[in-house]
Amino acid sequence: MRRYLLGLAVMLLAAGIAFRFGALTPPPEAANAQEPSTVAPASREEVADPFTIPESAEVAVLVNFVKALRTVRPELGPALDEFEEKAPAAIRKACERIIDLEKSATSEARRFAQRELLPFRMSDLAESDKVTVEARKQIAADAIQILKDSERSASDVELATRLAITFEEFAPADESLALYEALGELFVRNTNEAIARRGEYLTGAARRLGIVGHRFELVGTTVDGTEFDIASWKGKVVLVDFWATWCGHCLDELPNLKRNYREFHDKGFEIVGISVDDDREALQTFLKKQRLPWTTLHDEDTGSEHQAAIQYGIAAYPTSFLIDRDGRVLATDLRGRKLSRKLDELCGSGNNQRPGYPVFNVSEVIDKLTNAGSRLYKSGKTRGDVELRQQLDRKSIELKLPEPNDELLTDRELYRRACNSVFIVCSLYKVAESNDWQTSLATAFAVTSDGVLTTSCHVFDNEDEADAVVVMDVHRKVYPVKELLAVHKRADTCLFRIDATDLQPLPFADDAPPGTRVRVLGHPGDSFYFLSSGLLANYERDHEGTTWLNTTADFGQGSSGGPVLDEFGNVVGQVSRTYTLYAGGTTRGRPRRVAGPMPGDKREREVKDEPEDIADPQMVFKSCVPVKTLRSLVKP
Repeated sequence: MRRYLLGLAVMLLAAGIAFRFGALTPPPEAANAQEPSTVAPASREEVADPFTIPESAEVAVLVNFVKALRTVRPELGPALDEFEEKAPAAIRKACERIIDLEKSATSEARRFAQRELLPFRMSDLAESDKVTVEARKQIAADAIQILKDSERSASDVELATRLAITFEEFAPADESLALYEALGELFVRNTNEAIARRGEYLTGAARRLGIVGHRFELVGTTVDGTEFDIASWKGKVVLVDFWATWCGHCLDELPNLKRNYREFHDKGFEIVGISVDDDREALQTFLKKQRLPWTTLHDEDTGSEHQAAIQYGIAAYPTSFLIDRDGRVLATDLRGRKLSRKLDELCGSGNNQRPGYPVFNVSEVIDKLTNAGSRLYKSGKTRGDVELRQQLDRKSIELKLPEPNDELLTDRELYRRACNSVFIVCSLYKVAESNDWQTSLATAFAVTSDGVLTTSCHVFDNEDEADAVVVMDVHRKVYPVKELLAVHKRADTCLFRIDATDLQPLPFADDAPPGTRVRVLGHPGDSFYFLSSGLLANYERDHEGTTWLNTTADFGQGSSGGPVLDEFGNVVGQVSRTYTLYAGGTTRGRPRRVAGPMPGDKREREVKDEPEDIADPQMVFKSCVPVKTLRSLVKP
């Protein structure tokens, strides 16, 4: 719906047709506040055909032509169709000719033409498949300058609003936020109250674009006259929903909201709807008929210009915000199944019966892996290292990876989500002349929903030979490893398959720069599902040209193959190994990196000749596989 409305706004703005967009149209008193232009008055008698550009080279004639078209308000039917088809092109061409003829940067006619061309330029960028950063920033800078030099009238703030809304459709959030802030600053202190309110909307839209991860403030009055403050709901998960009875998409979502409210309300989920209806009686009739069980706010005096809609610059309906138990915004505009899945993560269906997080006993885990693994081994359903190593030459496989997540996650939510994707890898070694088994543990995580996982290559490629390799998920279900699918030996990573469906894969980030906040989830020292945090410290390339990622997040033996995640829960790397840094033995001695132990490690150590005096350890490097290397195993 948002894309449709924004596209319509651009079209109508370019054509000069009045357009009511939620709370964006200035009231009549604001429109009347516009001062008369000093450009010569328009006259439609100068041309027989209102869409034919005058042949005259006089700037004033062209200005009058444009202003004449701007006054046309054709009725519905063929006249309107013709106007929408011909007027925008005529206005644009005339304004371009004005700029060609009028070279003075201070000319009022030139400024008039530049202002008229703004929506066309914005529309060009919105419709282009190849929008450059430079082009976007230039149109934003020009818009700010043109409106800064304007009279700051009602028509100016209306133009600013519609330009910003259009920019939001195709530009990154940070650029749109900056434009909203700059334009809002131009109008928010205007002496005309209605114009200043439009400036508040622009500032509010910037607030909305940057709200994820921040606290959400909301006060108002319910339909029955009760004062409301969302702060009173701290400790609950809250959906704030801006809607209206005339909004078809809002009504389409109501059944889903009702289902989620029934399922999760007793587990701490609340909904507060902010109605932007102008007709209070129609709203009350609707609420009585629908019997909505949640809180509804409405201001009979402001209607479509509800203070909360201005505060957050709401440009389309429905618009929603999902608030966590600490009062911070987790995501915006979650609907349908996406909302249901998120609420299941936050509220769950069994919080009253057991903790919403895994709690493991080491002995129980080892016994479970050993017993289940030995049964699978005896039934011939497992693969050992000898068989699996015959597949180490497989370089890549065609897979469809999930799209990266763009919702900021709290650490608790990230942990809950990632636990469902992370597995314990167990290599089983049969003790000769006995029924005992020895184990070696590592970490893996799901890449696709149909059974493709990834872990470190050294789990399979080492000097020992496991008789069977199995994995166990967070629900303690054990699966045998069936085959290796793709391997990058030097980079210490591989993809493998288990017989499983309906897994919850972790999405891959496109990339991550140093300084990115990261989380690592693994099983160091038999401490299962251990979450640590830190920063992506740097990237470095070894003597064979392989790129590695270092992180300050902690991990240890047993974490190999675990995911390194950004704050959105996207994979930015994979745990590989550690290096300990020792100080040099002499004044001029260079510090030495010594690799930590790894079963059957066949890669040469960075330090071939260990120093005689290897005392004074200084720090430990946490070396990981970058996400770009993981992606290289997957065919596009």
